[in-house]
Amino acid sequence: MNSNPQAIPLPNDFPVEWDAPEDANRYWTRDRMHQPFAMPILAGDFFQLSTGVGMNLAHEHYGRPIRMDRSLINCYMFASVRMAVPPAEIPKAGRQGEQNTLAALPTIWERWESEWLPEVKELLDAWDGFDLVGASVQSLRDHLSESFEKSARCWHIHFLLAPLISGPSSIFRDLYTDLFGEDRGLESHGLTLAEDNKSLETDRELWVLSQYLRSLENFRPVVDTGNDEDLRELLGERLDQFLMTYGHRSGDGSGMAGLSWIEEPSPVLATIRAYARTDSPDPRLDHSERLADRDRLIDTARENVAGYPESVREQFDQALILAQQGSRLQEDHAYWIDQQTNARTHYVTMEAGRRLVNIGAIGAAEDVNHLGLNEILEALDRLAAGDGVDLNSLVQERTADLEYWSKIDAPVEIGVRPTGARPDTATSRGQARFFGTPVEQDDDPATVHGTPASPGTVEGMAKIVITLADTEKLSSGDIMVAPTTSPPWTPLFRIASAVVTDAGGVLSHCAIVAREYGIPAVVGTGGGTSNIKDGQQVLVDGDAGLIRILD
Repeated sequence: MNSNPQAIPLPNDFPVEWDAPEDANRYWTRDRMHQPFAMPILAGDFFQLSTGVGMNLAHEHYGRPIRMDRSLINCYMFASVRMAVPPAEIPKAGRQGEQNTLAALPTIWERWESEWLPEVKELLDAWDGFDLVGASVQSLRDHLSESFEKSARCWHIHFLLAPLISGPSSIFRDLYTDLFGEDRGLESHGLTLAEDNKSLETDRELWVLSQYLRSLENFRPVVDTGNDEDLRELLGERLDQFLMTYGHRSGDGSGMAGLSWIEEPSPVLATIRAYARTDSPDPRLDHSERLADRDRLIDTARENVAGYPESVREQFDQALILAQQGSRLQEDHAYWIDQQTNARTHYVTMEAGRRLVNIGAIGAAEDVNHLGLNEILEALDRLAAGDGVDLNSLVQERTADLEYWSKIDAPVEIGVRPTGARPDTATSRGQARFFGTPVEQDDDPATVHGTPASPGTVEGMAKIVITLADTEKLSSGDIMVAPTTSPPWTPLFRIASAVVTDAGGVLSHCAIVAREYGIPAVVGTGGGTSNIKDGQQVLVDGDAGLIRILD
């Protein structure tokens, strides 16, 4: 622990009431990449009881001396590291945890395919086999409690996988720059593109739907008018089949509280409409070109290391294999865990909400998101016992709180900031490249700086896309400027000509997908969505990490 901690001044519009007095002396940070927005209390409980529990179990599995505590503060999720060993044991435990993590890297992909993914699929089947509508109140209540436990197991698997997602790509970058020069860092990621992943697969199926739409004689008026009901009718069973396979996902940053594509398919329909406006090429051809570029880079790199000792050549090949596995796992694990399992828990909570609506306990099913898990379980217990319950005032109060805090720009750190550098390890470097590090801005209001994430330079009209609800405003060739992106956003990378985000690093979802689609990207700008205005003409330089506002 650092002997000279620094208290972080709180903004005037963000006072904090700590759960415990000692919490004020801890360092709390907000993950703008995964939880960028204010969230209702049920989502907060989920991040604490499922995501948080799963993370700490993985830390324990790898023998790391840290645990992560989470707290919903003014409707924003903050996290703080807690040590699980006495101070004198931290250095040794940290080294052992790092060794354990690195030793596991070559085994993670095989365990994912043969062990963990089948387990996740079994849990999904169990969720889908439960009769939500027909279940008794008591059975639904127990199923809700078990769903949070199942989710915790899925997130345990998620964090067992996590070392492969960012670690090997970072390790490969370090090796690549050691061999070929520091200025070749961004180039190294061009060698790690995955052969395929679930996000690319989803995009291909959306493109197939758009091409079917274009084959219909009367498709143009539906595309031009933007009427979702008419579009759904035209697509019919094809859309239903797509949603049943790929629709168990949400992209609004609220975890399990957000509506899935099945419940609210507007982002899907907007994407299909955008694809259908032009005769866009088969995405498989585009990706084949990217893979050909990747293979040329690999061939050149292998030629350049041919004169090195055999041990270096073997190290290069092994590091490349693991980095490519990590690139694929980045998208695949999110499809199965972050999206599919979260959606199943969401469906259970929504059914609980409908039951509470039936007795007048709340006004609408989605109001259940403003209740904590224990409050919902208690309300269902009372319902099962035949007792009345009225939670409307509580819901109204919390709805107002969420609306208020959603308008406040919450700080990214609160509490007491430790001084001194964090340990420099392969894992810490990978995490820094995944989450990103702060980038300084200059005094020129016409420039925005960020982390170079995908090479290339392009000029276009900026469109601020805060959530997937804004998908409709994005047209072919626009520059998408977003707080962050996640796998449900991937189809938009075929519409945009470049992407800019507030959060993330060179190994973030946005960066990896932009490279897969061959479009420039600048990530981790800190405030691109506030400094760049809708409709402005901008130039994005993905090599330099620079956005220049042209008007």
